[in-house]
Amino acid sequence: MTIQQHFEQLSNLCADLKVWDKRFDNNEISDILRLKAALKLDIERFEHDQQTLNIAIMGQVKAGKSSFLNALLFDGKSILPTAATPKTANLTRISYGELPALEIEYYSEEEWNEIETLAQEKDESEAVKVAKELVEMVSNAQINVQEVLAQQTKRIESSFIDDLISTLNQYAGNDGQYTALVKMTRLYLPNDELKGFDIIDTPGMNDPVISRTQKTKDEMARCDVVFFLSRASQFLDQSDINLLTEQLPQGGVERLHLIAGQYDSAILDDGFNRDSLEECENNLHKRLNKRAEKELGDLVEKKQQTGHEHIANLLKTLVQPMISSTFAYGFYQWEQSKWDATMRHVYAELIEMAENDWNYEFSLSDWERIANFEGLREKYQIARTEKVQILEAKTQSLLPNAHEKLNEALKHLNIA
Repeated sequence: MTIQQHFEQLSNLCADLKVWDKRFDNNEISDILRLKAALKLDIERFEHDQQTLNIAIMGQVKAGKSSFLNALLFDGKSILPTAATPKTANLTRISYGELPALEIEYYSEEEWNEIETLAQEKDESEAVKVAKELVEMVSNAQINVQEVLAQQTKRIESSFIDDLISTLNQYAGNDGQYTALVKMTRLYLPNDELKGFDIIDTPGMNDPVISRTQKTKDEMARCDVVFFLSRASQFLDQSDINLLTEQLPQGGVERLHLIAGQYDSAILDDGFNRDSLEECENNLHKRLNKRAEKELGDLVEKKQQTGHEHIANLLKTLVQPMISSTFAYGFYQWEQSKWDATMRHVYAELIEMAENDWNYEFSLSDWERIANFEGLREKYQIARTEKVQILEAKTQSLLPNAHEKLNEALKHLNIA
């Protein structure tokens, strides 16, 4: 069977299932319809002569993904807003464009009505809290909701990147006027490094807004290379494991890299109990590796039991995570005038601890090692260099992955 024949069979199945839609309460039919839509996009993608490699940054809200991307791709320039919270986080795709441009996708009127209804609930669940915050943000912004949502999408162009960044904050920043109504943003930049590559900054599956969560799932299903950020001080906690279990596509991702981010915070937490920076780092590396072996070993076993060998094999490669500190990168790479208040505070605490507890002074080589951006860039550049091989492997796995996803969805159906 070819992928086109599978798509035709899936289309016929979707048509037959529509009559059963009202019988199901948990989106079983909708899940299969989404498989058809996603597969259609995949087929169209691989029919193009020039294909784009999708590289995603994945992790919880507040894991430091936007700061990491700003440092990795833009030398710390605040291209992406970094003050994301569950109520403001939305998915951002960064692509090449001749001119700087921003595309905004708003909630549909139906989705916003659902959020307003949820905000009226009395319980204290996270989803209700976020819905209330979103509705309050819109009320405070004093904007015409129906008029904004009626646009569905909006494109803003500018000859100057700085102007566009300022505009982006209105749609993705923590206090942006339109942020509460935005589901996804697309940023186009005249950066040659982006030619043939898309970078996806995901909001994280601990985002309690259901429609944004589904948007993230759909985008993740098309990703080829994933950098997963977990905070070193709370490395691979239950939210991270849930994220790896629920958001990471069962098939399709060809490269997966695990990063223990915000490593500077872990040094602050552990350093008071150590006699030197070297002892502290050795202890942290052992602890992070041990945690990865335990949690990922359990997750690999679960994936194998459910027949997801591809993801299981990817997870096996993560038992020695890479450490990273965006702050440390800034400490040795940027002028202090570029440091924000949080960076200055962390720097002062690290310097004080080194002097008082270790009788030691940090060197530029210490900051460079702790930042580890050379190692990260190497992984990133390898993915770029091996783009053709990665996409070829993805093409070859398209049909078996489509079969697997359909069989998984059909298990939840019980039509009699």
